[in-house]
Amino acid sequence: MEITMIGSDCAKITLTADECRELDISYESFSPDSLTARLFLASVLARLESLGAEVGSADKLTAEVFEGESGGLVMYLSGKGLKVPRESKGTPLLCRTADEVIRTANGLQGDWELYRLGENFAFVERCDSSIRAAKIKEHGRMLSDAPVERLKQLFT
Repeated sequence: MEITMIGSDCAKITLTADECRELDISYESFSPDSLTARLFLASVLARLESLGAEVGSADKLTAEVFEGESGGLVMYLSGKGLKVPRESKGTPLLCRTADEVIRTANGLQGDWELYRLGENFAFVERCDSSIRAAKIKEHGRMLSDAPVERLKQLFT
């Protein structure tokens, strides 16, 4: 399941056909009386909360479900009951080499952390609450949370 924040009160949830089969959910199973659909929506809301969204009253939410390509589903969840935190101005900055890390660090200002992702590196702004930043923080290895000014001093 992929969740993309679209605005301050809207999220796009995409499921592949395999995920739909595993969850035993389909386009036809979405109705107000469907227990399967209610359980699925509850899991989506819990996932959104774990990503930092504030889920208020479920009575104020609207879910629009569409059949996706190859048998998957696309759902838009929106309304006054959902508040998605604003992402920071910066997005994670990916670097392939140590030289790129140095050049990137020299151009940064603010509060950034440096992560190792396999053979690559990523700068993530500390206040970035985007899904991409969360994935980097979860799956990457933090190399430095020193202020960028300190890092710049090491490279000059």
